[in-house]
Amino acid sequence: MEKGVKPYKKGVETEQKIVAEAKRLFLEKGYDKTSVTEICSNIGIMTGNASYYFPHKKDLGTRMFRDLMLDVLDFVETAYGNESTFFRYSLALYICMLTELADEERCRFVREVFEKGFFVDHSASFARRFTPEYNKGASRELSKEQMRTTMVANDAVYTSLVLDLIKKTGGRPSKSDLRRTSWIICNIIGRIFGRDIDVIHEESARVNELIMKLDLSGFTFL
Repeated sequence: MEKGVKPYKKGVETEQKIVAEAKRLFLEKGYDKTSVTEICSNIGIMTGNASYYFPHKKDLGTRMFRDLMLDVLDFVETAYGNESTFFRYSLALYICMLTELADEERCRFVREVFEKGFFVDHSASFARRFTPEYNKGASRELSKEQMRTTMVANDAVYTSLVLDLIKKTGGRPSKSDLRRTSWIICNIIGRIFGRDIDVIHEESARVNELIMKLDLSGFTFL
């Protein structure tokens, strides 16, 4: 669709129906056992219509992550816009992880998607919001290309650690497990961007303290 042209209301409604039914089936049956044909049949549209919005099944899978990330980023920037970039990044990442791995069904979906090697760009999405501030206060600055490479590497780390966590806990990670994994990922990012280790530990501790008090029921993944 051309830039500046508003989508037809019917088109928006169709896309929303596809996403809603995909979420329901992904949660109920998992990613692997859900087909685009079934999604379309359940909402009464042709499979070809769905491909206009989501050319491949994996596009529907990664859409689940994208919608959550955008909601979390909006919340963090609105509520904690005066905090440091590292604090906001860590908080957003932690909220996403807690929501994505909230129960066995969601863990199953995350595992199935991650094991297929789909690029779920948590870090890239965060970077697009936080990039103007990333180099402030860092001991060394990164070029745009270095930033991009760093984000891709971090997503690989995130995927690997989350998969390892799901497997080790049998798809039932505790909040302590999630907090520890989030702390490791955020420490890696902090060091990459040259933050002082004492600052990283202090901000991570504040994030952990805050997350225990937040009501996360308003965030939905599936």
